[in-house]
Amino acid sequence: MGEADRSPEGADPFATNPEAPRAPEPAASDISNGAVIAGRYEVRELVGSGGMGAVYRVFDRELQEDVALKVLRAERLGDEASIARVRREARLARRIGHPNVCRVFDIGEVGGRKLITMEWVGGPSLRAVLRSGPVEPPRALQLFRQIVAGVSAAHELGIVHRDLKPDNVLLTPDGRAKVADFGLAIFATSEAITAAGAGTPQYMSPEQLRGEGVGMESDVFALGILGYELFDGVSPFGAGLPAVISSAILRDPPQPLRAAGVSPEIAEALAALFARALEKDPRSRFPDARAMASALDEIPVLSVRGPTPVISEAPSRDAAARRGSSSSPSGSMTAARSVTGGGERAPAPRRRRALTVALAASLPVLIGLGGYRLYSNLVAPPPPPGPPPAAPAPPSIEARVVVLDFEDLAREPAWTGLPGAAGEAVRSALRDLPGVRVVSGTGTEGTADWTVRGSVQRVGADVRVSVWFQAPGGLAGQTIEVDGAGSRPADLMDDLKSRVVDEARLLVRDRDRRVRAVQETESEQARSRLLEYFDARSRLRDLAVRRDAIDGILKLDPAYLSARLEHAELSAQMAGSVEDVDRALGEVSAILRDAPGEPRALTQQCRYRRYRMSFTPTPRDEDIDAVESSCRAALGADPGSSVVLLTLAKLEATRCATEKALAHLQEALARDRARAAEILPNLATFALEIGRLPVAEDYASRFVELQETEERLGPRALGRRAGMAPARGAFLLRGSVLLRLGRAAEASEEFERELRFPRSGFGAEQTEAAALYGLVRASELLGRPVAPALVRRLRELESKPRPPDELQGFAGEIAKSSPRDALTWLDRDRGARSCSVAILRASISATMGDRPAVSRALSACNPELRWQHACVASLRAR
Repeated sequence: MGEADRSPEGADPFATNPEAPRAPEPAASDISNGAVIAGRYEVRELVGSGGMGAVYRVFDRELQEDVALKVLRAERLGDEASIARVRREARLARRIGHPNVCRVFDIGEVGGRKLITMEWVGGPSLRAVLRSGPVEPPRALQLFRQIVAGVSAAHELGIVHRDLKPDNVLLTPDGRAKVADFGLAIFATSEAITAAGAGTPQYMSPEQLRGEGVGMESDVFALGILGYELFDGVSPFGAGLPAVISSAILRDPPQPLRAAGVSPEIAEALAALFARALEKDPRSRFPDARAMASALDEIPVLSVRGPTPVISEAPSRDAAARRGSSSSPSGSMTAARSVTGGGERAPAPRRRRALTVALAASLPVLIGLGGYRLYSNLVAPPPPPGPPPAAPAPPSIEARVVVLDFEDLAREPAWTGLPGAAGEAVRSALRDLPGVRVVSGTGTEGTADWTVRGSVQRVGADVRVSVWFQAPGGLAGQTIEVDGAGSRPADLMDDLKSRVVDEARLLVRDRDRRVRAVQETESEQARSRLLEYFDARSRLRDLAVRRDAIDGILKLDPAYLSARLEHAELSAQMAGSVEDVDRALGEVSAILRDAPGEPRALTQQCRYRRYRMSFTPTPRDEDIDAVESSCRAALGADPGSSVVLLTLAKLEATRCATEKALAHLQEALARDRARAAEILPNLATFALEIGRLPVAEDYASRFVELQETEERLGPRALGRRAGMAPARGAFLLRGSVLLRLGRAAEASEEFERELRFPRSGFGAEQTEAAALYGLVRASELLGRPVAPALVRRLRELESKPRPPDELQGFAGEIAKSSPRDALTWLDRDRGARSCSVAILRASISATMGDRPAVSRALSACNPELRWQHACVASLRAR
């Protein structure tokens, strides 16, 4: 709590309707300044009072800090409803550990009066801020994101707030928003959804006002009103008495969003978001705040400086399709398969790889850091030369981190040592991370790049450890929450350490990129524009626009190393032929001539040479040697690089050295779990291929868990924030493993889940066909029919004419769930007599344990290349 409760209208901090009739106030001296409550809380001042009780700022002698203390009125002691509300607020709010939620510490009783102690926030309420009118657009969007994030944390635990409004959003002195007052909160169970609504009428959803009960969608409606007020300063349903606004909520559409000072593109995106949140029918709204947060992440970033808010490019349907086209994991059961990863896209048929790069002349592609315009500044010719401003002093490459002592919010005697153990576990994990130096001692927060804070609290019977990295400008990254049994602290600490390392790696990687961008040019304009580009890269989905932006930066400084590396990366991503890849390799070679031994360029050279191989049906031995030489050099410059390890795994797969490929992938996963979406499916597929079924099941199950987590978190997921393609095909893979284990009923469920999952882009039909074949095989084992519609769809896929390379792709994917059907796809290519196809056929037959078929297939191969000899020998041995 904080200055939010210093309401000049005398708002009751316990009341949910500030317009309700006031109960007679007791004397302000009910609890006087200087009084000590419960032997530990020294009253500093009365902050606010009302019909249910009062809120005081007190000094907690045990914690040695100010906290907020809510005290129930003496005359409310016999009011069971009031007492139940106090208990509910403490019980539910204590479950939520999030930087954007006001923490509740404890509930107690003195002299029969109920007490709640909670975080002292110290700043104004959002209501107090809105009395001056709408908030500046960049700040409004920042605050709204934080508020939605806080409500998302509650919704993830199944908690519905029911009373979201500006009065219940408090701001810290540094401007961070915290959602408070969970006095009306309930669990979103079937019982809660049928309960009558309660809250503040001006912020109630239509179903609340009608007394029909509430769910998370009702909180979404309130968030829509609150967000609208941030940008326009007024309610979308007008002004006046609560009854007038309530009537408009039930009857009228929301008023058009004005959002003064916001570009038309941003205003349109915000209007669409608020329109969905404010739908009368709860089924048409975002289902919860988590979904709303995902939609918010798609809205371009507003500038925080400068006279005009600026934006980054909004995603397009074509961009979404392109993302889908590169999201399909490979790992088909073939020696010539390509394991996607390391920023490399699996090659699509060339007729599909044509890129439309024409740009509308009016495209206002603008970006959101420091008030700069990306398209006009980065693509257009540079301004006339003038004396450049002094370059900022480059920061140290090594990141300084201070880990503060964790707060003990649980106060359980059995868990007394957990806060200290958690803090030390985090320090230990960070000390072992390259590029990080842990700074000890308090008072160093101001000189550190990040301050790590944390808390320990009870969640049901379990303990939750929450950790967050805080940068000088605000929260950095995502809050880490680890739940577990307090009786098993070792497991809890191991999980905590791995999660902290994952988050820190992302932060270190981003910081390293920015530090190098600062150091590698003397042009202030080039430097600032590249930093802007890094901030908006995830939103700039059109590769042609991104390359034009880098071209503009290189006009300012042609020798700018970071910009040259990014240009080469874009050239490789846009490549549609061997010649295109060769041009990207030429750019990297030029970089290495100017900067010999540059680790980033060596890594790119390793990846691009392997990518070049994917355009050739039968790679040459010298191509494979060149890839291996490049990757070994890159690994020497950057030991343990997960990108290089992934590329080496692809190379070993080409030579049918599956065990070596598995080893590289396992090391890559240990080095960088942000790449798990591309590592886990290949680990499971390779283990399945060589018959290590328990290992395959473990990796496939972890892949399913990852895909479900990514679906729940959306852009906030670890891999998505690292720029990785979303996890796809997990249910197919696990179903395939279960089928091989003889667990047909479980396999059938997984194949059905795969068929229900949305698919798009290149490879979607292959995945669909594999799932359909798997479902047919599982149904045969269970003796039950397959739905006729699914059978018809399978026949449609089978009857469609396809070129040889596509037939081989289908065979490799279908081999996971039904090897015998995969072979029929190869049989459709009557002219295929190459050794590569024979090796693929033998590999599929080997998974079926059909030795004669393996021998027949290999007899059709007359190996001429070293990698072909290696594959033949490996398959004969299996």
